[in-house]
Amino acid sequence: MSESNDMPFLEKVLENNWVLLAIAILVPMVCYTAWGLLDVMAIAPAP
Repeated sequence: MSESNDMPFLEKVLENNWVLLAIAILVPMVCYTAWGLLDVMAIAPAP
């Protein structure tokens, strides 16, 4: 009987170091990119 089939999805994700690394890189990158774009769009155009 294989126990890997019985593991919940979240447990499989949290045990995979490469997925955790990708999440740790992508989440801040997306957040800071969105924050920067919102900041740039909030600047008033020069007269």
